[in-house]
Amino acid sequence: HSAQVAWRAKLLFEANQNLQKATSRDQILTVTAEQIVKLFRRNVVVHTVENGTLTGPQFFPDRGIAPEELRSQYESAEERKVAEWVLKNNCRAGYGTGTFENACCGYFSVRMGEKVYAVVGIDAQKNAMDTFDNSILLSVLGECGLALDNKRNTEEKEAAAVLAKNEQLRANLLRSISHDLRTPLTSISGNANNLIANGELFDEETKKRIYTDIYEDAIWLINLVENLLSVSRLNGGEMNLHLSTELMEDVIAEALRHVNRKSSEYSIKVSSEQEYLLAQIDVKLVIQVIINIIDNAIKYTPQGTIEMGYEVVDAGIRLYVRDTGIGIPEEKKRKVFHRFEKLDEFAQGTGLGLSICKAISESMGGSVGFESEYSRGSLFWAVLPCDPEVQMRRESNIAIGQNAGKDDLIRSGNQHSALDRKTVLVVEDISSNYLLISAMLSKHYNLLHAVNGEQAVAMVKEHKIDLLLMDMKMPVMDGLTATAEIRKFDTNIPIVALTAHAFESDKVAALKSGCNDYLVKPVDKARLMSVLRKYCHPSTLVL
Repeated sequence: HSAQVAWRAKLLFEANQNLQKATSRDQILTVTAEQIVKLFRRNVVVHTVENGTLTGPQFFPDRGIAPEELRSQYESAEERKVAEWVLKNNCRAGYGTGTFENACCGYFSVRMGEKVYAVVGIDAQKNAMDTFDNSILLSVLGECGLALDNKRNTEEKEAAAVLAKNEQLRANLLRSISHDLRTPLTSISGNANNLIANGELFDEETKKRIYTDIYEDAIWLINLVENLLSVSRLNGGEMNLHLSTELMEDVIAEALRHVNRKSSEYSIKVSSEQEYLLAQIDVKLVIQVIINIIDNAIKYTPQGTIEMGYEVVDAGIRLYVRDTGIGIPEEKKRKVFHRFEKLDEFAQGTGLGLSICKAISESMGGSVGFESEYSRGSLFWAVLPCDPEVQMRRESNIAIGQNAGKDDLIRSGNQHSALDRKTVLVVEDISSNYLLISAMLSKHYNLLHAVNGEQAVAMVKEHKIDLLLMDMKMPVMDGLTATAEIRKFDTNIPIVALTAHAFESDKVAALKSGCNDYLVKPVDKARLMSVLRKYCHPSTLVL
């Protein structure tokens, strides 16, 4: 008898040690069940408790009896009724207890106070456990309950810490963007009011400067909103990739169109030793990476040179930005890619840009990095995994720098004669939006206009149309419905969704309804022209 007591004491000590090592609730319950099997040579069944309801059971057999052989015995409605009674009443029941005496098992709650974490059934084997065995069993279940309670408390503390951190991040974000929104909005409203009140007094050069200020403040706000939306998507796990084959030269040019380049004391040089380069990438996310890295370089390069480049590496494509700015002090280097971190607290921006670059690159399976020497400048890069295709270089009339005109992003090879002009139906209910698109396209395309989806459906039936730009939110009939109606009788005509809805679910809905592509307002001319080339002039993309 003394040998058996010593053996059980050893098992109890072993159980206690294993419970301390367990890192999850399932591990805690598994350790407990396995030790009970060793101690009493009986089959054990475990029901865990999820939101006040029993789950399982999970079987732990003695002497190699297969769990399948036990299922019919322990999964009966009668046995489950006993386990649920134990959960509800927080006390033992089943064989040997006087309550549900005909049950196959004696059922015990694993608890701490009034909180029940699990219900454990011990096979009666037609032989009730004696007082000594019961005391050992209750001791094991008590240790299990304590371990589960400690685990819950730890998880609650961790959740509270995460919540507090998120609240602090939210407070930092609101504090940061409140200033960063007011500054450009004040400039935009002030300049616009100046033009309305005194426009006739300004010469053309002054007007152009004011227009440029308004435009660049608006671009800055758009980039800020894109970063905030990316934070939302990253936090919600919605950063899905949508790959397409893109010409890297076009991607760089479009990104530079969105870069804030108000200062006249620097120039942006684009260089690449690669030949004509095509890559399968998520173009919207890559553009966001480029914009944020260049904006960061601009922010900390009061004067000097910024160089943007790309090259093929073993892992895919490496984008890099080199500047001759102020550099990064050694003590701040480890926080460069952290959210809300800024080298200069007084610099404009939320401190989100580089952290978003890191998150986007890593979501693609890539990486980011940097080298910096204080007072000498920095080199930032992002490696994007892809299978780049290098073709022979052709001449490009893309202009990079502050003197780049809006039409510089349209390749000379894509200028079509009047006989080759395609017809585009713009479906847009807001006249100012239509006028903006018309100003972008009328030089190169024949345009038709519909103010709602119902008109669009009728016009597609009546006219030969090469492509539709379809707004999604319109009166009478919305864009999703109109697209679905058109697809009933024409499955070939390209339809491009053109909408202010920027979330992934909106894009999925548009593509599911029958759209071929998706552009988010405000529309960038370079991106719009790229999509039109893709669907209206595909032959010009063949190299």
